[in-house]
Amino acid sequence: MNDKVITELKKKVSASRCLYISHIEGIENVVRLHKASANGSLKDILDQSSSNARCVEKLLAVEAAKGRSIFDELHGTLSTQKGEIAVFARELRKKFNDSIHHTTNISEFINGVFDKLTEESKETGNHANQVDEIQTKNINSTNLRRHLRYISNLIK
Repeated sequence: MNDKVITELKKKVSASRCLYISHIEGIENVVRLHKASANGSLKDILDQSSSNARCVEKLLAVEAAKGRSIFDELHGTLSTQKGEIAVFARELRKKFNDSIHHTTNISEFINGVFDKLTEESKETGNHANQVDEIQTKNINSTNLRRHLRYISNLIK
């Protein structure tokens, strides 16, 4: 957008320069013609020069006003963009902070789940050890009964 404004400003300044050069060349041509013409009167030359000078002054005044207008518009546009960029930066900062907060909450939740899984794993391991001990005792007592029956049958 700034490039477009700068390009338009350059075009307007270039057009103003060409118009100014054109007017200056016109003035020079008029002066040469009047000098070359011995038949022209000094009053006509003075009137023509004065008229051309007024035109140039008016033209310069108009072009200066246009230049000021262009610069004011450019300044306004830049000020607006500055404000928009500031709002955008605030929005990004807020979204970033919200994202960090959300990520922190997720992390805390996942850590809690892992802690519970660790506790459950330990409890399951303890339960498995207890079951193993009970089964080992049952197997030993069953084997002991069989041996006793076997011995008892032998004795009979």
